[in-house]
Amino acid sequence: AADLTAILSQPARAPHLLIGGAPTEQHEIGALMMAVLLRSEGYRVEYLGPDIPLDDLVDYARFEKPNMIILSASMESAALELRRMQEKVNRLKPAPLFGYGGSAFNYKPELRKQIAGIFLGETLDQAVEKVGELLSHSRRTVSRQTMAETV
Repeated sequence: AADLTAILSQPARAPHLLIGGAPTEQHEIGALMMAVLLRSEGYRVEYLGPDIPLDDLVDYARFEKPNMIILSASMESAALELRRMQEKVNRLKPAPLFGYGGSAFNYKPELRKQIAGIFLGETLDQAVEKVGELLSHSRRTVSRQTMAETV
């Protein structure tokens, strides 16, 4: 029970992640497992479910200001829905990182070339590690910028 409590409590200052399924994606177990694993690593995670309309997600992100948005696609059609996501994310200020993954990108690796953003890896372990690398680098960059502004 103590382990579950630790997973469910989210530190207020931890990086904030929005996780869900690409538009038309009906499978959610991969994204849900990713959300649980990242929450257990100490991130503030909001799991948004499957089949998320990109414009609605961007509107929500404009309000929430996450550090990163992660979307999963198990079908090629859902993966192709992500082609415009990076462009939409770049309009947000500050712009969060955009990462993606899912079995569609493992079965057809050429899809990765069509999606702007960061492919997080072929396994959940790789994805969790990649998120950690990206967000620790992002925090160091922000810290350096903040220190430079105060000097």
